[in-house]
Amino acid sequence: MAKIAHLALKPEIEKAPRSRFIVKISHDRGKLVLNLRGKEISQLRAMTNSYVRIIGAITKTIQNIRLDES
Repeated sequence: MAKIAHLALKPEIEKAPRSRFIVKISHDRGKLVLNLRGKEISQLRAMTNSYVRIIGAITKTIQNIRLDES
């Protein structure tokens, strides 16, 4: 699931403006690793909330697909 989430998020992260914040993503041993860096706490909070919502949507989608397949 981490690899799928990584592949789904990669295009979004690649087009993010780098002047205000930096986002790096990877996956390792079935875990998604998200590294967020910004100059302001409010930026980091907003980025974190956005990515957590997106990851939640990806997770639910994968679960629904698996249910449909079984």
